[in-house]
Amino acid sequence: MDLEASILEVFCVDGLLHREVPEYVERYQQIEMATAIASALEQKSNALIEAGTGTGKTFAYLVPILLQQKNAIVSTGTKTLQDQLYYQDLPTILKLLGLSRKVSLLKGRSNYLCPERLAKNIKVMSEIVEPDLLSQLVRVREWSQLSRTGDLNELSDKDLESVGGLITSTTDNCLGGECPSVDVCPLYRAREKAVHADIVIVNHHLLMADLAMKEESISSLLPSADVVIVDEAHQISSVARHFFGETVTSGQLMELSRDVKRELQLLGNDNPELRRSVMGYEDSVNGLLRVFSMNAAIELEELLTMVEIQDAIDEMDLSFSTLAELLEASAIRSKVLQQCYQRCLRLMDRFAVLTEQVEADSVYAHWIERQEKSFTLRLSPVVIADSLSPFFQEPDKSWIFTSATLSVAEKFDHARSALGLEDDPEYRFESPFDFSEQVRGLIPRGIPVPGSNDHTTALMAFCLPILKANQGRSFILFTSYKALHAARAIIAETGGINYLVQGAMSRQKLLDKFKIIPRCVLLATQGFWEGIDVKGTDLRCVVIDKLPFTNPSDPLHVAQMRLAAAKGENGFSSVSIPDAAISLKQGFGRLIRQESDKGLFVLGDNRVLTKSYGGEFLKSLPDMPWLGSQQEAITYMESLD
Repeated sequence: MDLEASILEVFCVDGLLHREVPEYVERYQQIEMATAIASALEQKSNALIEAGTGTGKTFAYLVPILLQQKNAIVSTGTKTLQDQLYYQDLPTILKLLGLSRKVSLLKGRSNYLCPERLAKNIKVMSEIVEPDLLSQLVRVREWSQLSRTGDLNELSDKDLESVGGLITSTTDNCLGGECPSVDVCPLYRAREKAVHADIVIVNHHLLMADLAMKEESISSLLPSADVVIVDEAHQISSVARHFFGETVTSGQLMELSRDVKRELQLLGNDNPELRRSVMGYEDSVNGLLRVFSMNAAIELEELLTMVEIQDAIDEMDLSFSTLAELLEASAIRSKVLQQCYQRCLRLMDRFAVLTEQVEADSVYAHWIERQEKSFTLRLSPVVIADSLSPFFQEPDKSWIFTSATLSVAEKFDHARSALGLEDDPEYRFESPFDFSEQVRGLIPRGIPVPGSNDHTTALMAFCLPILKANQGRSFILFTSYKALHAARAIIAETGGINYLVQGAMSRQKLLDKFKIIPRCVLLATQGFWEGIDVKGTDLRCVVIDKLPFTNPSDPLHVAQMRLAAAKGENGFSSVSIPDAAISLKQGFGRLIRQESDKGLFVLGDNRVLTKSYGGEFLKSLPDMPWLGSQQEAITYMESLD
C-alpha cells in the first residue's frame, strides 16, 4: 500500500481512526493536510500550513510522521498541549497504526525538581527555623520519592505556592555534570531519554533555547531529527526574540545573592567580608528597583539619561566588581561558590550591555518591563528572521509550520517575513465547521470609538441584555486591564450575572469554575485569547472589546515601526494590521470548537466598517451572517436552547 492510500485508510469513513474513536468524522481537509505533510517529508522540504479550527491538525501531522518512520521533534505552544500529545494523542495513533516508537516528553528546567537545591534548602530552613517553608519542602520531598518523572506539574499550586524557586534550578545556578545529585536529577533523566527517543515533544521556549545555543556554538539541548513540527507557529517569532536577545531580571540578581548567602551558611558563616559584600550588592539591586519604579518612562534610552538612574547603575557596577573579586578568592571552597563566581561575571557582563545606550538606528529594541517589586531589562532583535532562517534551510530536514492563524486576509506574507521563509510551499485548509450556520456576528452601531472614555461603558450597556438572554455563558475578551476592570465594575453594579475575572486564580481553575457556575461570564485579557478550549453549551458568546492593535508605545512595536519606515514601508500596514488580525482570529477561535457548537460573536469596534483597513480584518474572519441590532442578537441567543 502506498503512502497516500495508507493515509486514507486512517482517516476515511470506517477507517482505522473511526474504528478506534467512534465519534470521529471524516474531514477532507485533514486528509489533504496529512497528504501535504507526507509530500514535504518525502521531498525533505518545508511547508507553511494554516488549518482552520476543527481540521484535526494534530492527527494530520502525527500520522505521516509515524507512517514514514521519521525521527521527529514536535513543538507546541503550551505545556498543556505537550501533555495532551504525550499522554493522549500519540498513544492513540500508535495503537491505531500498530506501531511502537520511543516517545519522550521534554520541558524546560523550571518544570523539574532539582533534588540538590531541595536538599540544601531543607537543611537551611531547618537551621534558621522557617517552619512553614520547611513543611512545604518536606511535602515536596515526600512527593519526589514517589514520582517517576520529577515533573512539578504533578504538584498542586498550593504545594508550590512559596517554594518554587527553592526546588528548581536555572541555567545560572545549575551545577550540571558536577552536581552531586546529577544521577537522580529529573531534568537530566528526561534529557537522556530524549536523546534516545524517536519522537520528542517540546514547547516553543525549549525549541528556541536550543536554536539560540546552536547559534552560539554551544551544545544542543535537543537531538537531531528528520522533521520538526512547529504547532501554533504564529507564536514562534515572539518567543524567539527572547532567546536571541539579552535579558537580566531583578530576580536573577537577587537569586545570586541568596545562593551565596545560603552556601556561606552551610560553610559556617566564617567569611564576614564576603557576607558584607553580598549585603551591599543587595542594597544596590534594591536601589535600582527604587529608581526604576520612581520614573514613568519605559524607553531605556530616556531612563539612561537621568542622573539618579545612572548613579544607581554605577553603584550596581561597583557592587558587581567587589562581589566578583571576593567570590573569586572564595571559589576554591566549594563548587557552588565557584559557580556563583562565574554567574556573577556573566550577570555583570549582561548588565553592562543592557545599561548602555543603543544607537537610534539599531536593529535591536531596548526596554525595561516593570512590575510592582521587580524589573526586567531587555535587548531583543527587531527582525528575528535573519537568526532563524539558517536553521530552516538545513539539508535533509523538514520544518512544518502549522497554526489556525498563519495567514492575514488569506495571504502568508506576514508569516513568511517573520520566519524568513521565501519559497517553501504554503497550504490553507478551511475549517470543516459551517460558520454560516453555527455563528452569528454583530458589530454594535453607534457606540463611541475605542479609546474614548465611555467606549467600555457603552459596549457593556449594549451587551448586558444579550448576556442575560444567553444566561451568561460568555467570554468578554479585552485588550487592556483598564477596560477589563471598568467592565467588571459595571457588571457588579448591574447584578443578575455571575462573573469571573482573570487573575483571581489559575487559568485552569477559572475555566473549571466557569463551566459549573450558572449564568457566568468570564472577563479576561489576551492570556485567554488562545489555547482555551470550551466546548458545547458552556460557551455561547464571545465578545471582543476592540481590534487588538499593539500598544503604540510598546518598545518592540516602536522599533518595528521605525525599521519599517527606514525601509520605506508603511508600518501600520506591514506590522500593526497583520499582528492585530492574527490576534483577532485567535480570539474568535474560542467560540466554535466542534461541529455542534453554536454562538454569537460580538466585535465592539465599528472601525472595521468605517476605516479603509477594516476589510483586512473582516477577510481574516470566517464567513458568517452579521446581525443588525441588539434585539436580533437577543432573539438569536434565546433560540439556541
